[in-house]
Amino acid sequence: MTDPAPDLRSFLELVKRTRKADYVEVTREVSPRHETAAILTALEAKRRSPLLVFKNVAGAAMPVVTNVGGSMGRLALALGCSLSEIGSRFEHAAAHRHAPQLVTDAPVHETVHRGADVDLSILPRMVY
Repeated sequence: MTDPAPDLRSFLELVKRTRKADYVEVTREVSPRHETAAILTALEAKRRSPLLVFKNVAGAAMPVVTNVGGSMGRLALALGCSLSEIGSRFEHAAAHRHAPQLVTDAPVHETVHRGADVDLSILPRMVY
């Protein structure tokens, strides 16, 4: 099939581009206390299980992404395989683990806080 997306940002763009019904972006402010889960639950009641991107979570300095692996189709897309190959891909990955690679130029290094600059309150405090 295709190569898997190399990172979460790339995967989100891939889903947004190729599986439009699987990608829901919520731009209005939502509460981290039960509301994000309630939105997903309401969609699941309608037999939908999309990947959700909450752009504006109250009290959070960053978006929240949830339900990334909420469908077999998205798992296949993430792994770069067909639906029938998902099980064997997971089995192969478990048997052939890759050692972690240290990098210095990845997006994760764009913002670094150390020591007294660390403030965990900027993270979304989700309550389900």
